[in-house]
Amino acid sequence: MSSLIELKHVTKKYPLNGQHVPILNAIDLTIQAGELIAIMGPSGAGKSTLMNLLGLLDRPCSGEYHIEGKHIATLSDDALATLRNRHIGFVFQTFCLLPRLTALQNVCLPLQYRGLSAIAAKPAGLKILADMGLSDHVNHYPTQLSGGQQQRVAIARALIGDPKLILADEPTGALDSQTGQSIMDFLIDLNKQAKKTIVIITHDEKISAQCHRIITLQDGCVERDT
Repeated sequence: MSSLIELKHVTKKYPLNGQHVPILNAIDLTIQAGELIAIMGPSGAGKSTLMNLLGLLDRPCSGEYHIEGKHIATLSDDALATLRNRHIGFVFQTFCLLPRLTALQNVCLPLQYRGLSAIAAKPAGLKILADMGLSDHVNHYPTQLSGGQQQRVAIARALIGDPKLILADEPTGALDSQTGQSIMDFLIDLNKQAKKTIVIITHDEKISAQCHRIITLQDGCVERDT
């Protein structure tokens, strides 16, 4: 495996009541291509902040972040947005599907952000929804889908651009245990078969136990990396 992401002494602070409160403290972290990683820790440990940094949604206050050898401090906001769109897919606990768009329209959005028309993006959207077992639901709106189906649409949306990194924030948190495990089974298979690098934030030890590696945060620091 080769290194996909390297964080070197990364710190993140946020202003609060006239002070800058540290959220992440000198994080050192390397993620290899093809890993399946769980990030755990109590509320306030810095998990979401770390996810935002990994996903190029925010920049560190200090330290270095390299993705595929690129030092993000040297990149403009537009360049970061392009890198994010082409190389990172996001999956969220609340699915984050647009309610007025069908499953197919939701899935095709990342390709449209790249400049493809809805018509040009449609074949890829239909194929990936078929791969997710949702061929009969392409024209359904989110409210017409079960929680598990909505999460599969969200995963299809994350995958349609063929990203190298999937970031999943509590992807099973809003689902019952059986449906949640089916989503986890799909992510495991995606990691094995498609060699996707997947990072999952979770509070569920049953989910984290199925990952190759568990990173535990505490007070903004890496407490354990096993």
